[in-house]
Amino acid sequence: MQANASALPFGASVFDVVFLVAVLGEVPEPVAYVASIEGVLRPDGLLSISEVIGDPDAIAAADLCALVEPQGFVLAEMLTDRAGFIAGFQVTRGRSPSCGSR
Repeated sequence: MQANASALPFGASVFDVVFLVAVLGEVPEPVAYVASIEGVLRPDGLLSISEVIGDPDAIAAADLCALVEPQGFVLAEMLTDRAGFIAGFQVTRGRSPSCGSR
């Protein structure tokens, strides 16, 4: 299905996981995209974001929390290596943000 990610055409809380691989730096409205994704994830749903070192449009791991947490997510885990990183965020829905504590 092709759709505008800032207004996803799915019901609320229908997905367990959403994967974004080298995407957020490529889109014109990353905040709107992440907010829309939060709406389609189930409680405790997971947003997995991967970025690759060397991608000129990659969002830095240090900037990711500032973008994602205000849209309703909390950092669950971040794995980094020389190739890039994978960050897993869970839907907040009542939990406190965690990036500042990591």
